[in-house]
Amino acid sequence: LCTIDYYALRCKKYDFLHQMSQQYDDGGIAIMPNIVYSVALARFYQELDAGQNGDANQNRDTSADNLLVKAVMIHPEVLVKLQKKLQEDVKVAISHSWEEVLQMDPFGSATAEALAENASLERIVDIFIERHHLLWKSSAVQDFMLRAAKRVAYAASDPSDVQRQKLPFGLAIDD
Repeated sequence: LCTIDYYALRCKKYDFLHQMSQQYDDGGIAIMPNIVYSVALARFYQELDAGQNGDANQNRDTSADNLLVKAVMIHPEVLVKLQKKLQEDVKVAISHSWEEVLQMDPFGSATAEALAENASLERIVDIFIERHHLLWKSSAVQDFMLRAAKRVAYAASDPSDVQRQKLPFGLAIDD
């Protein structure tokens, strides 16, 4: 489960990835960090392909942006570690916008504490980052991530914000 999403993305088997995450939704697989982020990236590429082919038929709830927002809300520490890895290994330049967002909640110091409390989750996140980071380096994907990060940061800073979304298993952004 820590590798199948990577291979599905590399082989452009986006539908397989979506079906797998939905099929095992009951068992908690659907909220594993690698799965939620990979499903959002797969949807992003599907929407990109659909836009080029003129087919803009998409469900708002399962749009790439909304899927990535949910992924970031569930695992904000992944986004922070992913950006750090891209800066260090691939030399992806961090913009002023990224610096601002990464300073805001929920991306601040609380994310490091969350991983420190759960060694298994930290290991899964580290495997995901090491294996997938190159899939997230393009400027289009970086823009996609920044949009989601901004939405999450603004939702976290404003409790009345309408951007708050229901998450699987009754999670809330404060969790």
